[in-house]
Amino acid sequence: MSVLRSLSGCRSGDAIISLRKAEEQLMNELYYSRERAQFIARQFDKDGDGKLSAKEMELFRNSVKQTLV
Repeated sequence: MSVLRSLSGCRSGDAIISLRKAEEQLMNELYYSRERAQFIARQFDKDGDGKLSAKEMELFRNSVKQTLV
């Protein structure tokens, strides 16, 4: 499943993705190094809970889209 597809369609209150899962997707699908993937994913965990909420995922997804354009 692609990063964008797995993060698309999230609405407020929907499922949360762990930072680890976000990092794995960046490494596996976009070939980011572990360090880069960790740095990028952590930038979007605004509340520091180790997960990306629906709002955080939306910001994350938009950022990933921009790197693909």
